[in-house]
Amino acid sequence: MIIIINYIHFDNFYNIYANTEESVKDILYPHQFAIVMVFFIVSEHNYEQAIETVKCYSWHYNYTFVVLSLIEFSEFIFKKHCVIANYVQKYRNKIKYIVVINADIGVVNPLRRLESYLPKDEEDILFYERINNNEIAAGSYIIKNTLFARSFLKFYADYEYKIPENNKFSDNVSLQAVFVDFIGTVQHCKKYLQCMKICDYVVGYDQNMLFVSCVRYILSLMDETSNDVDFHTYEGGKIKLRKLSKRGGLEVDSLLNGHFVLTSYFIIFGNNKKLKNIKLYLKEDSYQMKE
Repeated sequence: MIIIINYIHFDNFYNIYANTEESVKDILYPHQFAIVMVFFIVSEHNYEQAIETVKCYSWHYNYTFVVLSLIEFSEFIFKKHCVIANYVQKYRNKIKYIVVINADIGVVNPLRRLESYLPKDEEDILFYERINNNEIAAGSYIIKNTLFARSFLKFYADYEYKIPENNKFSDNVSLQAVFVDFIGTVQHCKKYLQCMKICDYVVGYDQNMLFVSCVRYILSLMDETSNDVDFHTYEGGKIKLRKLSKRGGLEVDSLLNGHFVLTSYFIIFGNNKKLKNIKLYLKEDSYQMKE
């Protein structure tokens, strides 16, 4: 199923609240998995290749593919998370799991099914680490369609009002602090305040990475499964952060594709017309169907 919703005015995309929460049933069908992509409407032509790969992939496996196009560009990177939360709230009885991806993310290994990436235990929210800088990646994540997960997305969207005026960092950098704020910082309040002092004056990528490292240190102290080689765990298992490595995972950055076997990954980040020199070396004998 392909759903394209164009010309969304954020102010008119109202919140929908539910009195009861539908549980996710054990028996799931492909159309109950939604791949959701949000982009600024005038930039659509930059992402045609990436969109087509996801569209074909969704058709093949009968997944639901949802394209949400926003008109307002102001603080788009935060508003998109609220729009996603409202959309999946509206269809909470039909869509059980959501894979959120940026518009510049394309499928590089169509033999990998979404089911192999879905949460395996009690987690409602599943994010991934970026290989190149250990950030929590904002470009792709997986949620179960629950009140807890939707509340997290709206909390994330509201974080635009907490960013210092002199440091307009991206949703990717903000996500590190969102994790800590959402979970709670009572036990590490002094360390958290020190990190927030850093974000008041940092400028540029290198300095923002100081802030990211500071917050990630706090998250390491809050990790409930510190000995787990695959995941960081928070909120009693409701939030998990997948540790990435060269062994493979959900997403890899296109600028790093020369250093990794792309068939070990499902999607590639940065797959738009502005990236001219990306070369994908995909050997037929390297594909293996994942159960």
